[in-house]
Amino acid sequence: MEWITITPQEMKRIETAAMEAGACTGEALMGRAAEAVAQAAERLAGSEPGLVAAVCGTGNNGGDAMAALRILLSRRADLTGVCLVLEGTLTPDARRELERLRTRCPGVQILPVGESWLSQEWFAAGQLIDPETVKASGGLRCIIDGLFGTGLCRPVGGIPAALCRNMNRAEGCPIVAVDIPSGLCGRTGQVLGTCVHAHETVTFHRPKPGLLLGKGPEYTGSITVAPIGLPPVWDDAEGLSVWSWEQVEAHLPRYRATDHKGDHGRVVLFCGSLGMAGAAALAATAALRTGAGLVTVACPERIVDTVQQLCPCATCLPLPTDAGEAFALLEPLLSAADALGMGCGLGQGEWAKAMTGKVLDYLSRHSLPAVMDADALNLLAQQDAPAYDLSRCVLTPHPGEAARLLGCSAREIGADAVAAALQLRQRWGAAGVVLKGAASVIATPSGMAINRIGTPALAKGGSGDVLTGVLAALLGLNARMAAAADAEDDPRRPLTLRELLQVGCGLHGHAGQAAEQVVGTRGVLASDTIKYLCTPARPARPLA
Repeated sequence: MEWITITPQEMKRIETAAMEAGACTGEALMGRAAEAVAQAAERLAGSEPGLVAAVCGTGNNGGDAMAALRILLSRRADLTGVCLVLEGTLTPDARRELERLRTRCPGVQILPVGESWLSQEWFAAGQLIDPETVKASGGLRCIIDGLFGTGLCRPVGGIPAALCRNMNRAEGCPIVAVDIPSGLCGRTGQVLGTCVHAHETVTFHRPKPGLLLGKGPEYTGSITVAPIGLPPVWDDAEGLSVWSWEQVEAHLPRYRATDHKGDHGRVVLFCGSLGMAGAAALAATAALRTGAGLVTVACPERIVDTVQQLCPCATCLPLPTDAGEAFALLEPLLSAADALGMGCGLGQGEWAKAMTGKVLDYLSRHSLPAVMDADALNLLAQQDAPAYDLSRCVLTPHPGEAARLLGCSAREIGADAVAAALQLRQRWGAAGVVLKGAASVIATPSGMAINRIGTPALAKGGSGDVLTGVLAALLGLNARMAAAADAEDDPRRPLTLRELLQVGCGLHGHAGQAAEQVVGTRGVLASDTIKYLCTPARPARPLA
């Protein structure tokens, strides 16, 4: 399954255009949205009788929540309802739904919420509903959060903030968010003051980027994408591609029965330094586990023995301490390679700096695809302006490295990861960027993507080295597939760069999830994930 995100601004634009053209009505869109929310609320509420609360703002998000409560109460006679509505002027659609709720569900309590609520002892103590009301109804079973929608762009304060906090304090009571948890930025995933912790978010038409980026994954719970009847002809909005594991698996490179090791790519890794031999070994082992046919680690001669002990299936090229002599040995290896990975554990000393410059100069003059990570990025960031052609390079920074490359703070990177990934690619002229994080952002000329396959278990030293090996292997495999497609009748289609980076990030995240199942979240080491790079959910058959 593939999702394509849509920003709140684009969603509003296409809704407005479709309604103005008579292709749909606001009432119909709201009805379908409310039906999806009601289904989620009924599921979360369970089978016991009790109370369902809808917390509603004055906009159409509040109208969705009101309509969902009405639908739910019409189906479940054992449930009672209370509707908390922020004081203010309702939109026409919200006003219509409030009146329908009042007339069709006469037993529901409709409570206007204003500043006076702050003086209520039970509300000030963190209760969302008067405890006597909750007790009389048999307990609070579910909360429908319709306070704010995806267009929120200001910090939440006052009564709305108190409502968000009290929803979160309703211990044991699941919350279903309407389109987005109240207080979350729909574009960036930043928390605007305070935010509702939803158990499930029912988002409409297409997922919003903020559900997946920034702090979004902490607050959204599970995500349900509900169609609301917007005609596809009106949806011309571009978005970020989001793949499930099934999509990743379907795009994994497939082998032919007659393949030899050269057909699977020759990968060179320029990595490692004294005290950081493990980084080179992790990248090399990951590249081999991902499927690279041949892997050579070019590293300082004093760590060669260590690297070969840690990864005996890779060969090593010992590099002397003189950078000129070292590059003279490395250049023939690069000319025979299908892909390069560089930077893992390289260090930032004079030798590393000189060698990195020589390698980047080589890449500027040749068509070798490369992955740049860690110290290769830190050394690149020391330049005032791009001095090399990086049009075949993929940059894989974490927020700190990205901040150095853009001359800003890591906080600014995290505030808008999509914009940062675009700026990185444009500033440095890179083929692609993987801005790493809980949800990594991928930027390429053919489109952008978000990888949401992963686990906090990957937040550990060495994970980036593994990803470098994975991506370098896939670049090498893809280069060989492209060559075969040009030279012979090969039914395999080489991946686009965006697809390749989605496969690599998804494969790495899936391996982390698999390792987590064995040793637990806290105990996963980067080395643990490598063995699961070659263990997909179902074995892929060779292509004869």
